[in-house]
Amino acid sequence: MPNPFDLTMRERQVMELVCEGADYPTIAQRLAISPRCARRRFETAVDKIGVKETASINRRSIAAAIRFDRAMRATQEAKNV
Repeated sequence: MPNPFDLTMRERQVMELVCEGADYPTIAQRLAISPRCARRRFETAVDKIGVKETASINRRSIAAAIRFDRAMRATQEAKNV
């Protein structure tokens, strides 16, 4: 089964930190990237998840999407072993 979100590892990390309430400068510091890169990774992940308005995002939906993405990747990896 294909991964519907296909988030990269970095996109998942950024989204997880957003779920924890971190802002872009904090995310950038924790991941050793620029704040601009953190914002762009977030925007790309939001596009992949399919959210049309950033204002409609809430932490629960992001967390659910990340859990689903992880489960799909684990399933794919198990099939490839």
